[in-house]
Amino acid sequence: MGHLGGAHFTDLALPQKLRELVILLTTAKFKSTYEFTHHTPVSQATGVTDEQREDIGNAGEQKGYFSKGDGGEGNVGWEEKEKVLLGFVEAVIESVDGDVSDELFGKVKELFSDREIVEIVSLEGFYYTFSRLTTVLRVEMDEPSKV
Repeated sequence: MGHLGGAHFTDLALPQKLRELVILLTTAKFKSTYEFTHHTPVSQATGVTDEQREDIGNAGEQKGYFSKGDGGEGNVGWEEKEKVLLGFVEAVIESVDGDVSDELFGKVKELFSDREIVEIVSLEGFYYTFSRLTTVLRVEMDEPSKV
């Protein structure tokens, strides 16, 4: 699992800030305080603001928060590509069959390469696994790594 995890930080075409948005939203949706907290300093280093992290945290408490198309509540400076990414990840997480609407997938295809789309889904799946490990096994919080 360590090699796969390492690849998610070294061998992806998806920019680091967008990777962190995928990770934060996935860990918020699956209630992994451990992973969300550990990715706070990493996401800060990539330009994710405190307000954006709070917005993502709110999304963890509400179904359809981003995928409604309005980018969450309020304006916390989301760029269009980030809004589409968050809506896509949320739709993948919340759909029973893993399907997303043709309209949303069309937007994703306009903004992301095929490789990036595969990376987004793979990253979401990897952090779903980590989220479940930390919640089901009740992993106790420790200090996040320094960036």
